[in-house]
Amino acid sequence: MTRPVRPTAAHLSPIRAFLMATTAIAMAGAAMAQEAPQEGEPPEEDRDVVIVVGTQIVGAQATGALPVTVIGEDEIDAIAATSGDDLFRSIPQLGDVAFNTTRTIGSLNDARGDTASINLRALGTGNTLVLLNGRRMVNHPGTQAENLVPVVTVNTNSIPTMGVRRVEILLDGASAIYGTDAVAGVVNTVLKDNLDGFTFDITYGNKEGAGADELTASFELGINSQDGRTNLSLLGSYFTRDPIFARDRAFTASSDLRSRLPADWASNSAAASFNGTSLTSAWGIFDRYTPGNIVVNGVSVTGAGTNGQFHIQPNTLPGCLAQLGNGLCIDDTSTRDQELRYDVNRNATVTNGVDRYNAFAFLNHEFDGGLELFAEAGVYLADSLGYRESAPMLGAVPIVVPSTNYYNPFGVVGSPNRLAGYTGPALDLVLGSLTGTSAYRPIDAGPRETEVENLSSRILGGLRGDWQGWNWESALLYSMAASEDKENRVSNTLFQQALARNTPDAYNPFNGSCVNDLSGGDCTPSQIDAIRSFTVPVYRRNNTSIASWDLKLSRPDLFTLWAGDVGAAFGLEVRRETFKDDRDPRQDGTAMFTDIISGLRTIDLQGNNQTLDTNGKRDVQSAYAEFQIPLISPEMNIPFAQSVDMQLAVRHENFDTFGGVTKPKVALSWRPFDQLLLRSSWSEGFRAPNLQQQYETGLLRSNNRTDFIRCEAAVRQAANNNVPPPVFNTTCPTASPAAAA
Repeated sequence: MTRPVRPTAAHLSPIRAFLMATTAIAMAGAAMAQEAPQEGEPPEEDRDVVIVVGTQIVGAQATGALPVTVIGEDEIDAIAATSGDDLFRSIPQLGDVAFNTTRTIGSLNDARGDTASINLRALGTGNTLVLLNGRRMVNHPGTQAENLVPVVTVNTNSIPTMGVRRVEILLDGASAIYGTDAVAGVVNTVLKDNLDGFTFDITYGNKEGAGADELTASFELGINSQDGRTNLSLLGSYFTRDPIFARDRAFTASSDLRSRLPADWASNSAAASFNGTSLTSAWGIFDRYTPGNIVVNGVSVTGAGTNGQFHIQPNTLPGCLAQLGNGLCIDDTSTRDQELRYDVNRNATVTNGVDRYNAFAFLNHEFDGGLELFAEAGVYLADSLGYRESAPMLGAVPIVVPSTNYYNPFGVVGSPNRLAGYTGPALDLVLGSLTGTSAYRPIDAGPRETEVENLSSRILGGLRGDWQGWNWESALLYSMAASEDKENRVSNTLFQQALARNTPDAYNPFNGSCVNDLSGGDCTPSQIDAIRSFTVPVYRRNNTSIASWDLKLSRPDLFTLWAGDVGAAFGLEVRRETFKDDRDPRQDGTAMFTDIISGLRTIDLQGNNQTLDTNGKRDVQSAYAEFQIPLISPEMNIPFAQSVDMQLAVRHENFDTFGGVTKPKVALSWRPFDQLLLRSSWSEGFRAPNLQQQYETGLLRSNNRTDFIRCEAAVRQAANNNVPPPVFNTTCPTASPAAAA
């Protein structure tokens, strides 16, 4: 059973007001448009499409050296994307999307919810620079590990899909143009900022099978002043999707896929890899806290050499040595039968439910003398809900079940559940195994319910104009993003308190699962009050921001060579980036678990490793220069050289955390004839270490990858805010058929 996915009122109030205001303006604009006299067809857009990605030179002629792919309005309409993720997955050069709505591998250490990343040319998350209207976007506040390294990315779902004029993709390193992160290339989404009229669209969709109903409602509104100098453009959309549960699809209903294999695979050892069920289930494995055998009716019910280890199973399976009643028994092995593995897909969602709001506003005003004011403001809000299997106990965090536990079969004398054939002393039992086995999963506590709220906003204002043949533009930008990941989990401290009770409201880890459905849910759960006593809400709250000022100067005709005009661009940029990762006290070590029997002190959050809070910021100053140089033009009539263009660029960035970096680029294009274009480029790129890499306090967990050749690796493991950026050398020859320019 699921509950509706809805953003909280605290987050919704400003968004709701914004959307109501924009909707009211939209309706008023539509009414004005209907009442206005019609004086013929509306004029076509009076400006040509200017490809800005890959060059800072406005109106440059020699752009053949830029390997730019453009997805235009017609293609965008054909894609019919309901999210930024849908839109960018249509890029053929896109690699694996590691940040996505289905990822739950790292639990609270993952960036979950309505998130999506971009991985151009499969060079890794964080190596593609994502721009909106030609300027940087704020990184999504959530982080996760790839190849053991924390990575960050822009959340492409925060990019509105309505009102998109085009998407520009630069398939080349561009650190010399844009600075850090542009190693694999650049993706720039250009929104419609000069609309005229009103458009409203509503779409309903449903995926094959049960669930996943989708509804999208969006509008575009453009209002012009009477003198034509001022334009207000508004974009807004709402998207909602129901979750898809694994059980609703035959091919995902079970995590054991062996039944879907061909018959001749039945005896193949490789078939085992298709069994995705978990070894950790409600059929618990226990150790004696004090080593020794356990004897019932003269028979040892613990394995030889195991220091008193046994597990619970149905009495229909072989190996029973002592009956517990209710169809359960004790087996003396530490390994469960395959039938007792837990099917993790029973209560999991394969796609989260989501509610998403996007709104954007543009204001443009032309003053006398060609000076133009431009401004934009945007907001994104999403609330996502998903489910996954209940958290297992970590093998490294065993919990002692005291002898006082009401259901302990080897408990204190007089306990109603002490086995009649057991005459030994009352025993404390270890749940979780002294040998490090992840031995128990409290599935009667229910699946993990994960709700993630994402919020981001963006505001920009600037001026542009012309001065003595130079095109200039300057703008201030501020953008922030926040996320809150909430999940129901088990507190180890409260869990042991429930285990220690000597009354029926104690937690019972000896009742197994269902004797008629061994890999499913728990048919004999503990009392609801016992379960509620140790389940707690936990959170991860993250924030990021970017504030920047830039100044851009360019002209397409700095001077003229034999083949045409040389374009040039120069610019400055100053920006500040911040990052904050605030973990729940049960995860960051503020609230710790101390075992009341063993004295073991460890993290209080069951099934998770400890992760400390992180907080960091950095300031960056940049300067760049770029030249577009035509070497051969069509007018020169040179055989097999219709045109040859060159791009030269260099950018210096100074980071207050690790110093300065200067990166150059040289690109060359050769068009022998209309139908063929050859390109080659050489550049140096870099990706500045993200703020989590620089400021996170490292913790040694289960680490088998330490390089002991350098002896200090054994004693010092931590983040380093002086770490230099990785440097990349890129050589990119390409050949492609091309129409005449």
